[in-house]
Amino acid sequence: MLKMQNIVSSISLIILTVLSVTCATQEKPRTSGPYYFEGFAHYKIPFQPIKELTPSEAKSRDAYYIAYYSNDGKIISFRQFYSEVQHLG
Repeated sequence: MLKMQNIVSSISLIILTVLSVTCATQEKPRTSGPYYFEGFAHYKIPFQPIKELTPSEAKSRDAYYIAYYSNDGKIISFRQFYSEVQHLG
């Protein structure tokens, strides 16, 4: 019985460690903006932007998205932009 309690305690400790590391690595909520993104995860609201870009990375692409956030970290504006990149063909 003592061996079983040790196993349960060990498993609990492992789970708590994984959860604490996972929670510590989550992004801090964004506020204000603009934030530049490559795209978004799906067509459901709220949008979930993916792959944040620097402004220069965004403007070197054909299309990119700009998001603005409220003070509580919720998207208040998410728009697609097209850059003036000239392709020589």
